[in-house]
Amino acid sequence: MYKTPHNIAVLLSTYNGASHLQELLGSLEQQTYRTFHLIIRDDGSNDPTTSMLETFVAQTSLHVTLLPHTPNCGVRQSFATLLRYGLEYTQADLFMFCDQDDVWNATKIERILAAAKSTPQLTPLLVHTDLSVVDERLQVIDVSFWHFEHINPDQKSLNRLLMHNTVTGCTMMINRTLAELAMPIPDECIMHDWWIALVASAFGTIVPLKESTMFYRQHGLNDTGAKHYKLGSMPKKIYKIFITDELYIKHLNHNLKQAVAFLERYRDRLEPQHIAMLQAFTTLKSQSWLERRATLIRYRLFKNGLVRNLGLLARI
Repeated sequence: MYKTPHNIAVLLSTYNGASHLQELLGSLEQQTYRTFHLIIRDDGSNDPTTSMLETFVAQTSLHVTLLPHTPNCGVRQSFATLLRYGLEYTQADLFMFCDQDDVWNATKIERILAAAKSTPQLTPLLVHTDLSVVDERLQVIDVSFWHFEHINPDQKSLNRLLMHNTVTGCTMMINRTLAELAMPIPDECIMHDWWIALVASAFGTIVPLKESTMFYRQHGLNDTGAKHYKLGSMPKKIYKIFITDELYIKHLNHNLKQAVAFLERYRDRLEPQHIAMLQAFTTLKSQSWLERRATLIRYRLFKNGLVRNLGLLARI
């Protein structure tokens, strides 16, 4: 099914990542499945990242393309640029996304590819996995990111993903069919992986592979990161629910903006029940106090976890 040379493109975006980049690159060189094309774009680093990349390209036995230096555009559009390049200039059937400060298990590509092969090539496909949460020195904090953040990866229907993304981009593999359908990545999306997950949920298949395939490093410069969901953190979360707008009002505004873009893009392709749900959701702000809550309950527009949903219903 997937037999062309370098049929997997691994997309790596970097930005001031010199502190941890070498460990990531080393883990890519240790992959048991080596028939992949590594495509790298630096997003305007002003530390030694670019020189490290140039040295790596000159020395590695991997098939690597280092894109020309271009101005900073942010993580979403950097990955969008990489995906667009992969679609236009390679014959890759499958695409993976790679963060500069993580460490991949040696069998990561092999294991995810095995799961992907069971799905027809023309079906939009997203396979993703769990991660091990580690500190800056790679000491394990939690063997499961899903446990750490209280995430259920089986909550992958469109209504649930509109509210809470359960797909971590640096673990996912998508096929060309899904990549073409998801592009271009709009500025209105919250993150590129969230947008792609929505497209996969509406039109294809999402396969959560329930094992960790990498170390997810936590440090002060994470663009996004793991947020521990535990009993001891509840007072702080409850404070944010009832006193500040950080957790729900601001987040919901981003969700709504993304949903509007999704409905506008795919209205002609969506199932009638999805259109009705999206129309109700995107007009949430114009609804009364009671109507807003009725909309969330009717369409099961819920986050992962009881506390998150109680907070949502309390603040919308």
